[in-house]
Amino acid sequence: MFERITNPEDRGQVGIGTLIVFIAMVLVAAIAAGVLINTAGFLQSSAEQTGQESSDQVTNQIQVASKIGSVSGSGPADTIVFDSSGASSDTHGEFAIDDGSQVDVLVTEDGDGSIVLTAASSNEIAVEDGDTLTFTKASASSVEVQNDATGASITVDTSEDLSIDASNAATSADSIRLQRTYEDPINGEVTLQTLKLTDSDATPADQTLPIEVSENTEQYIPLTSSSSSDQLLVSDGEVLTATSNTADGAELAPSGSGGALDVDAGDEIRFDVLSNNEVEVINVESGASFTFNPFENELSVSSSTIEFENGDGDTITVSGGGSFYGLEPDDVDSGITITQGTAADSALLVNAEYNSGGGGVSEISIIAIKGSGADQINLEQTTITTIGPSGTNTLTYGGTSASQGETFGVQAVQDEDESIPVMTDADRFRIIVDPGTLETGATMTLEVTTESGATTEIRVSVPNTLSGETAVQV
Repeated sequence: MFERITNPEDRGQVGIGTLIVFIAMVLVAAIAAGVLINTAGFLQSSAEQTGQESSDQVTNQIQVASKIGSVSGSGPADTIVFDSSGASSDTHGEFAIDDGSQVDVLVTEDGDGSIVLTAASSNEIAVEDGDTLTFTKASASSVEVQNDATGASITVDTSEDLSIDASNAATSADSIRLQRTYEDPINGEVTLQTLKLTDSDATPADQTLPIEVSENTEQYIPLTSSSSSDQLLVSDGEVLTATSNTADGAELAPSGSGGALDVDAGDEIRFDVLSNNEVEVINVESGASFTFNPFENELSVSSSTIEFENGDGDTITVSGGGSFYGLEPDDVDSGITITQGTAADSALLVNAEYNSGGGGVSEISIIAIKGSGADQINLEQTTITTIGPSGTNTLTYGGTSASQGETFGVQAVQDEDESIPVMTDADRFRIIVDPGTLETGATMTLEVTTESGATTEIRVSVPNTLSGETAVQV
């Protein structure tokens, strides 16, 4: 049926070529399939990543539980402190005015009709009886003093003292005091005064006035000591620490009656102003406390010494049997009659009213939790963009405190796993923003962007009136 081919030259080669072509087609198909599979895998991975990022941007948001604004003047404000501790006679305490406020000049002796104030590294300004001087914080260590009547000003470094220019002194004595008057809700109009600034012919001679830059609340406790010239201005809510010089078991109590506190070295003692004539003193460690009337009581110390230190490292010491006083008799020109060493007529509270009080919101406190379905949120990698009357700023994490235009603060309200600043399921954190001062009726938008890119927009609106308020819903 088939013809046998015996001549090799007559055999066909078509089968081999077809096989080669077939193999090539298979290889090309395999390579193409690999490319398609790889591309499909890459597209799938990209789609999953994009989907996850989109999901994170939707779900990894913070949820706002509340927004509170602190009213200017209700918390510590920048202040200028007149320190009289170095006085050789007639006065002992200190008092504060808020940054940019005024005091009046009271000339007590005028030998030649010309009194000139100066400081070691400053020029000089002439003053007369009744002139108003404005004190403004120029830096963390300097204060500008301007005579509002003439417009002349000098800058006083806090390492120096304000003094009467000796080169301008006459043969007769020159001396002045600086006074500040405020309306106390209990005692009426009260005039506080500094020590006498004197020239070389006055008595005491060459007495100068130290000036400090500090911060304190409008209501503050001017602690002075019966045992030394130490003094501290203690703000409402401030905590003082009993140093190692405090004898364990020392007792602090208001003169008269009202309870007592045992104070040991290392204890933290908090002072809270409850009203215009009531102060509570609390031992944070033991929880013990007492209240007293600061215009009727001193704080007596038992037979053991108590030394308190504030956050700046300043200390005040009272030996056993002594007392913590307030303002000294010559620190007050009118309004309060003070008799030290008795159970009455004390001045352990200043109910000042600062110019900034009630003027706007100076701090925004946001209680935040993790949004529903969100992963943990690292607030250290979060930014907050503020859009308000003063412009737009991007804030980064700044620890527990905030600075205007630069950082926001985070504090734990509830943090059982101690994960701060990483927010987990049960955490409640307080986010603090310093907006400067938001006036009544002003608005601000906060855009909180987490590490995943999720953004939460928070709108802040200041009420149209802040009168009598220390904190408001915003």
